[in-house]
Amino acid sequence: MKRIIAITMIVATLASVILILFSKNSNGTIISVFTDHLREETYSMLLIEAGFKIFYEPMIDIARKFTVYHMYVTWPLVPFDRPIGCALLFLPFAYAEDVLKVSSVIVHKLEIIFLIILAGSGLYIIFDHLSDIKVSKIVIVILVLSLVPYVLFWAMNGIYDAAAILPVALSLYELKKGKVASSLVLLSLAMFLHYRAIIYAPLLLYLYLLVIGRGMEARGLTALTVSSSLVGVTAYTGYLTFIRFPYDDAIYRMMTSSNVLSNPLNVISPCYSILTPFIAVTIVALCVLYSFSMPRDFVLTTSCMMTYLMLIMFHPLYQFWYPILSIPLIMIPENPRSVETVSIWILTINIMILCWFILTLMRGPLLDYVQLFKNSISV
Repeated sequence: MKRIIAITMIVATLASVILILFSKNSNGTIISVFTDHLREETYSMLLIEAGFKIFYEPMIDIARKFTVYHMYVTWPLVPFDRPIGCALLFLPFAYAEDVLKVSSVIVHKLEIIFLIILAGSGLYIIFDHLSDIKVSKIVIVILVLSLVPYVLFWAMNGIYDAAAILPVALSLYELKKGKVASSLVLLSLAMFLHYRAIIYAPLLLYLYLLVIGRGMEARGLTALTVSSSLVGVTAYTGYLTFIRFPYDDAIYRMMTSSNVLSNPLNVISPCYSILTPFIAVTIVALCVLYSFSMPRDFVLTTSCMMTYLMLIMFHPLYQFWYPILSIPLIMIPENPRSVETVSIWILTINIMILCWFILTLMRGPLLDYVQLFKNSISV
């Protein structure tokens, strides 16, 4: 099974890279409407120009005060709502394009290929781990067939959530091997790269307690120092963006004038037609998980699941790539049946949300969305 997984991931990753190499789109993506990576490049250079102002001033104001060679601003009424690690991740590509004047098409394709490789590596670690703990082959096949195209599709369209899977998967892999210090640093790095990695905050606390409990030897002290620095900077930029700046008000103002999909699970305006079955499926999953799991596994897994649900239910928007960082949740339990339960839960709730959006759009602009994607295919 492990060899099949390795071959599958190599083939899928190479196929994705080949598609990008033959892409006719100047953005380097498969579908031209996705431009997040262009925004991240711009904001990476603006970080150099404007410093931490990008985290608490609207981007429209930053763009007027400072200039970069290739300026691309979206969601202009809000600041840069990514951690500083995101800007650093894209900075080499932005520097190559804006300063070294490397062809934009080449830079964008290299950027997408970079995201594909990170995403493929993260998925391989997850599936290889599932094979090691003897999860049902049928479940692994279902996960591979559903998650690999899903994650690589968004990687091919510049969504860097796909890349953030890797440090989370590596962290959980190191934890399974008993390397708590390196696991702590890797999980902190994931949060430094992406705010949605906050769903693993309970696991981060658990790792802190493990490191402290093992004594303050040099390795543990170094891990605590590095982790605290990464998490501290992330918390500070998060404070600037989401607390100091009136982020929610600005988001709602932009939502009223755009076609972005609102979140049907948001607690401010809940949609009970999906919220009720959503909660029911979660309760069933938790009950089944409790029957299979050891206490430690149950507490860690359910606390991260609940953090994920809280993040969903308090976010005004919903984009179809948001669940990507929840995928490594299936690595937390050690019991194969628990892994299968969490896997089924993740697939079920996301299929429910997808179906809700499809049914909603069928009453309105579904054909407009289909035509938009059809016109944007660039291969």
